[in-house]
Amino acid sequence: PQHFAVPAQFSDEELAKVAEFRANRRIPALSYVFRASDPPVTLWRSSQLVVGTGRCLEDERMVQLLGRAVHIYDVRSKGNIFINKFRGGTGAESSSHYSNAEVFFLDAKDFEFVGRSYKKLAAVCLSSEDYSNWLSEVEDSRWLEQVSRMLKGAGKILESLQKGFSVLVHCDDGWDRTAVIVSIVQILADPFARTFKGFARLINREWNQFGHPFFSRLMYNSGDSIRDPQGPVFLQFLDCVHQLLNHFPSRFEFNQKFLAEVAAEIYSGRFSTFLADSPRDAIEKQLPNRTISLWTDLFTHVEEFKSPFFYYHGRQDEERYVLTPESQIRHLRLWKEHFLRYCPQRRLTLSDFHIYREKGVDIFLKRALGEIDQLYAENRKLKRQIASHDAALLHLRGLSVLSLIHISEPTRQAEISYAVFCLKKK
Repeated sequence: PQHFAVPAQFSDEELAKVAEFRANRRIPALSYVFRASDPPVTLWRSSQLVVGTGRCLEDERMVQLLGRAVHIYDVRSKGNIFINKFRGGTGAESSSHYSNAEVFFLDAKDFEFVGRSYKKLAAVCLSSEDYSNWLSEVEDSRWLEQVSRMLKGAGKILESLQKGFSVLVHCDDGWDRTAVIVSIVQILADPFARTFKGFARLINREWNQFGHPFFSRLMYNSGDSIRDPQGPVFLQFLDCVHQLLNHFPSRFEFNQKFLAEVAAEIYSGRFSTFLADSPRDAIEKQLPNRTISLWTDLFTHVEEFKSPFFYYHGRQDEERYVLTPESQIRHLRLWKEHFLRYCPQRRLTLSDFHIYREKGVDIFLKRALGEIDQLYAENRKLKRQIASHDAALLHLRGLSVLSLIHISEPTRQAEISYAVFCLKKK
C-alpha cells in the first residue's frame, strides 16, 4: 500500500535492509490494533524470510519492537517450508534468533491446492448427474477441510491476542493465505468489520491495498488464452465468513445474499475491485477512470442485504462482542448460496445470469438460453393444440362463444398456455 505503519524507532535505512531479507520486499506492516487487551496489542503481516541471506539483525530488532512478547504464525506447514528451503525459496524464523518470539505453524495449503479443491467441488455441484455418493464427492474435494483450518488458525491467533501477545502472520509471499487469516481475525475481533462499511474497508485494506493478485488468481493469464482460476483464495475467505454468519447471524449487519452477490461478481469483470493485482496495477490500467468499485454498486440497494437481527454496539465494548469460531468440520456447511447457485436442477432466474468463463463462453448463460429455447418450442406446440380446440368448440351446437381469454403462464417445467371461455346458451 501507499501508506502503512511500522515501528517509529526504525529508520528508512533499517527498513530497506529488512525489505531485502523478506520475500518480495514485504516487511512487517501493521494490520490491526486489538483494543480488547489491556494494554492493547497489535496484529502484523509480512512475507517469509529469503533463504541464503543468513541472519538479519535489523529484522530481528524489528520483531522485538512489535511487542514485549510476539507470536509468529507461519500459515504454511513445516513440510512445505522444508521443500521451499530445498528449492532455494523462502525460510522460517528461528526462536533462537528472535529472542522475544515463539513460532507456530498453521498447516494451510497453498493457493494452487485451493484452486484444485475449488475446481473439484464446483464440478460436483454443477454436474447434472445424480450422485449416490454426492456427500463423499464433496468431502473428497477437501474444500471444507481447508475452510476449517483457516477458521482454526484464526481462532488460535485471536487467543494469542487475548492473552496479550502481539502477532506476526505470514505465508510465502504474504498476499494469499496471510490475507485470509488476518481478515478472519479482524472479523472475529472487531464488530465494525461485520458491518457493511467495515467489511468493505477490510477487503480494500487487507486485499486490494496489500496487493492480493486478484487478476492473476481469479481471472486470466497474459495473452488471449483463458485458464481456469489459479487459486480462488478470496472465495475461501468468503466461505469462512459464510460459516461465521451461519454460527452468529445476529452479529453481522449483512445476510447470506450479500456474500453470494460479492462472490458472483468476482468473475463478472464489471468492477475495479477484482481487476488488478495491486494498487499500482490498477493505476496503470486506469481502472478508477474506467469502472467503479463493487461497493459503489452494492450499496445502492443495500436494504435487501440487511440482516433484521443485527445491532451495532460500537467499538467501546469490543471485548464483549469478540466471536469464538466453531472450526470443526462437523459444524461447517456447504455454501449452497454460491456452490449450488447454478445447479442444473435449479430453476434459473435473471439474477443467476452472472458471467463464469470457460473457453471464452458464458456457460451458464448458454445453458439458460438453451432451456429458454426449449420452453418456446413447448409453448408453440401448446398454442397449436389450443387453436385446434378453438375450432372444435365453435362448432358445438346450442352454444355461441361470447369471449375468449388466452393466458400464458411460466411454470417450473415449461411455459404453459391455456384458454378461458365464457359460454352462453342460445
